[in-house]
Amino acid sequence: MLIHNRMRGFFSPWPKAVIRHDAAGISLKLSLAKDIYGSLARSSIWIIAGRWGSRSIGLLSTVILARLLTPEDFGLVAIASIMVGFAELIVMQGQRLSVVQKADPDTDFINSAWTITVLTGVLFGLTVLLMAPVIANYFGDPRAELVVRVMSLRIFMMGFENIGMVLYIKNLDFRRDFFQIIFEKIFPFIITLSLALYLRNYWALVGGLLVGHMGAIAATYVMHPYRPRICFKKTSEVWSFSGWVLIESLGSYFTMQLDRLFIPSVGSTSSMGHYHVGANLARMPTFEAFVPLNRAFLPAYGRLRDAPGEMINNFVNVLSVAAIICIPISIGFAIVADEAVRFIYGAKWVEMIPVVSWISLNAGVLALLSTFYPVLQASNHPRLAASITFFHAILLLAGLGLLRSRFNTIGGIAMIRMLVSLMIIPFAIFVLRRVIRVSLAQLSAAVWRPLLAVGVISAMLLYAMPDFHGLAIGLKLLIRIASGGAVFALTLVLSWLLAGRPPGAEQALNRFVTSRLSERK
Repeated sequence: MLIHNRMRGFFSPWPKAVIRHDAAGISLKLSLAKDIYGSLARSSIWIIAGRWGSRSIGLLSTVILARLLTPEDFGLVAIASIMVGFAELIVMQGQRLSVVQKADPDTDFINSAWTITVLTGVLFGLTVLLMAPVIANYFGDPRAELVVRVMSLRIFMMGFENIGMVLYIKNLDFRRDFFQIIFEKIFPFIITLSLALYLRNYWALVGGLLVGHMGAIAATYVMHPYRPRICFKKTSEVWSFSGWVLIESLGSYFTMQLDRLFIPSVGSTSSMGHYHVGANLARMPTFEAFVPLNRAFLPAYGRLRDAPGEMINNFVNVLSVAAIICIPISIGFAIVADEAVRFIYGAKWVEMIPVVSWISLNAGVLALLSTFYPVLQASNHPRLAASITFFHAILLLAGLGLLRSRFNTIGGIAMIRMLVSLMIIPFAIFVLRRVIRVSLAQLSAAVWRPLLAVGVISAMLLYAMPDFHGLAIGLKLLIRIASGGAVFALTLVLSWLLAGRPPGAEQALNRFVTSRLSERK
C-alpha cells in the first residue's frame, strides 16, 4: 500500500484505450489502464514481490549451498556465467523492449522479434560452445571448458521462450510475470539442492541452472496463449530499436562483469568464487529494493513522451524515492558487511568481506543512475543510454588496467569499480539534460536529504555505537540494522520539516500516514 500511495502524485491520469491484435485466431488484448498511477502502483507491487521472492529463494539456496560446496565450486560456475550472461543479454533484451516500447505492435512485429531472438540464441550458443577452450585457458582452470560447453545449452534454449509473456509486461500486468519468476527459482532450487546433497561439487550448480531454465521456458507456453511463429517481415524495424538497446545492454553488462575478467591476475578460481558470491550478496539489497521498478517505469514514461513537463516532475519524484531507498541500504550494508558475511555464509567466506563493502556502495550509485535509462529509452533516445554505459565501461577498463597492480586483491578490484562509478555521474547527468530540461537544483533537491541522513547513521555506526563484545553475531547485526534504520528515518523527517516540507517522497509518505490516521478516526 505504501508504494501504491507513493505513486499517486507521480503519474497523471491517462485515458483508457484498447488495442486488439489477431494472431492465429487468438485475440490479444493490450489494454491501457485507466491511469498510469493505478497500473504502475499495481505493477510495482507485483514486481517487488516477484524480485524479492526470487532473491529470497536464491539467497536461501546460496546460503545452504555455501555450506555444502566450496568457493572454488562457485568460482567455476561463475567463469561460465560470464559468457552465458553476456549471450543472454544479446539474445533476449533488445527484442523484448522493442515490443514494450512500440505503441501498436502487430503480430508480424511480435513474431519478427521472436525470430530474431531464436536465431541469435542459436548463433551465440554455438559461439560460446566453440570458445570454451579459450575461456578455460584464460582463467587457468581446465575444468571450466566442459562447464562452459554444458552451460552453452542454456543459450541455445533461451531464444525459444514464449514472447507472449512480454505482452503482459506491455500492459503493465506483472502478476503472471511474478509467477514465472518464482517458478524459475523454485524449480532450479529443488534440483540444485538435491544434486548438491548427492554430488557435493560444482555439477550440482550447473545441473540446477540448466534443468531449471528448461522448466521455465515450458512454463511460458502454459501461462500465455500466444504461439509465436518464424517471421522476417519486420526484422529491420525491430532491429532499428533493439539494436541500440542491445548496445546499451552490452555496455551495462560489461560494466557489471568487466572486473571479473581481472580476477585471474590477482587470485585463483577460489578467489573468483569469493568475488562472485560477494558481489551478488552486496548488490541484492539495493538492486532488489528499487531497480526492478524500472521495468514498470519504461512503459509509463512512454505514455508521457508528449508531456515533457510531466515527465520531468515524475522523474524527479522517482529519483527522490530511489535516493531514500537506495542510499541508506547501500551505505548501511557496506558498514555491516563483516557481520552480514559471517552470519549468512560462515567463516570460510570472510575473504569476500571487502568485496561486499565496496560493491554495496557501487550498487547504490548504479541504482540511482538506473532511473535515467527508462527516461532516455521512453523518449526514443536509446543511443544516449548506450553512450552512458559504454563510457562507464571504458572508464572501468582504464581504471582496472592502470590501478590493478597497485590494488592487487579482489577487494582492490571492487574498490576501483566503486571509484569509477562515481566518476560517471557528471556525464550521465549531462546526457539526461539533453533529453529533459531537469535542473541541477531539482536533482540536488531529490537526493540531499537522504545523503544527510545517511551521513548521520554512518557516523553513529562507525564511531558512536559500542562493539557489543560477547553478543551473538546475528543479534549484533540486527541491533545495528534496526538502530541505523531508526536514526535514518528520524533525520530524514527532521530535514524535510526544516526544509519547509517540499514536494517529494516524504510528502507522499506524510499524506499516506495522515490519510490512514484520519480513516481510523
